[in-house]
Order: sequence, then structure tokens, then C-alpha cells
Amino acid sequence: MLEKTIRKYIYLISSLLLFISCESEEDVSDVGIFVKADIPETLVAETYLELDITAYTSNEYIKEITISNFDADKGEDIVYSKNPCTKKYSEKYIYKVPQVSKENTQVKIYITAVDNLGNKERYTLSIMVVGSDLQERSGIELHNPLSGKNDGLNTQTKSPIRKETLAATDEIYSFWLRQYTEEELSLPTEQMPIEWNTAIMNGKITFALNNSFNYAEATSASMKSTYSASIKNNYINNLKIGDIVLIGVEGEAWGVIKIIYIIDEEGVINDKMIVNLKTID
Repeated sequence: MLEKTIRKYIYLISSLLLFISCESEEDVSDVGIFVKADIPETLVAETYLELDITAYTSNEYIKEITISNFDADKGEDIVYSKNPCTKKYSEKYIYKVPQVSKENTQVKIYITAVDNLGNKERYTLSIMVVGSDLQERSGIELHNPLSGKNDGLNTQTKSPIRKETLAATDEIYSFWLRQYTEEELSLPTEQMPIEWNTAIMNGKITFALNNSFNYAEATSASMKSTYSASIKNNYINNLKIGDIVLIGVEGEAWGVIKIIYIIDEEGVINDKMIVNLKTID
């Protein structure tokens, strides 16, 4: 009797193991995908994250790799697609963190692999994004004042201006490359001034040079805090490539500029300073 009972249990256990084995074999995906990434606690919008992606299939080849963003406000958005057509695929992908509408937003990154038979596998990463509420304008050109081109910027319109043609009402909200003095004009000099000036009387603009400020990850909060704690003046001289200048209007932080290039060639027509600007819009 005992022997029969033992045999019965052995049979049941064997059947169960066989069932589990069959079930597991059926559940094994034809496509596999693995992603390595060093994800910090928070990421700032418009910065970058390296994704080390590996995908494979037990069939002929990986037909497609896609990367998409998903957040509750914007839904899903495909940002990358590739057709590897290889059985195993590896790539180090530089992912650009998306802009978000709220200061702290959870974003899911979906990395999906599909093989030649349509089998699919999706890998999900979750990141917390600190949205930048600043608007960036790139490649703004401030030309040599003798070139006859725009040599300054108006803070109200955020557009380039020419100091020589400014009305008084616009002048107090604008800044420009320092104009040549009469003495300089009488000399055979062609060196472009690398100083910013603004209106002496009733001027609304102040500058604060701060090269330790994180321009790439700037937010309105970081800009306001840094501007408030910085030494400010209504002019700034000896500017150079890479300098970061915070700008205030009527005592409040307005924007931040990073100097990208300074071109000072023979003559004046091609001389210019090229800057990127982020403002609170």
C-alpha cells in the first residue's frame, strides 16, 4: 500500500515537472533585448544618457530596433528607428532626454526589438526628468559696430539690433558691442571691441559674469538664484569664448548667454561674436 502511494506521488511530481518544462519552453521568447545604462536619480531635459543596447533572435535576423519616449502628458513618441538585419545587434546609443511640460516628470524609455518573423520584445527604463523652463536661441550674431550689421540684442523682442539706429525707448532695454570712440576711429585699428554696453542713463540691463554656472542644465530657478548672488554691472569687458554671462532686466534675472565664437579677421565686415541665449519666456 505504501509502495503504491509512493509511486502515485512520483508519477504526479514527474507529470508536474514535465508540464512546467513544456510551459517554460513555450514561454521562451524568440527575441531577447538587454540594456545597460547608468541612470542618476534625476536627469535634466535636453541632456544626454548613454544606452548600451544588445538584441538577438533565435530566428534569422533582427528586423527593427526602435526607441521611444512615453510620459503621461505627451504619450509615446518614437525618437529612433533602425533596421539591423543581423542575428545579434549591439549599439551604444546616445539618448537625448526629452523636454517635459512639468518640472519633475517620469518618462519611460521603451527599447523594442522585432525579428524577421514579427516576434517582439520590449525593454523599459524609467527616468525622472527635471524640465527646463527656459527657451534657447542658438547662433545669435553680434557684428563689429563698423560693419553696418546688427551689433546688439533687445531684451524685449529677444532679437538682434543695431545700436546706431535704436530709438531711446528701445535703447534702455538693449545691449550691444561697445561702440568705437572717436580716438579709436582716428587710428588705423580694426580690432573688434569685445565689451558689452547698455544705456548709461535709465538703462534697465545689468550683467553678471559667472563661468561656474551650468549653462547646459540651466533652469529659471538656478538662473535666478545665481544672478541674485552675483556681482552685477551695466557693462562687461574682456569677454572670451566660453564665457557665461547672466543678464538681468530691471533687477530681475532675464536670461543667460554663452559665448560660442569670436571672429576677428582682417577688416571689419566679417568680425562677429556668436552666442547662445536662454531666457525665461
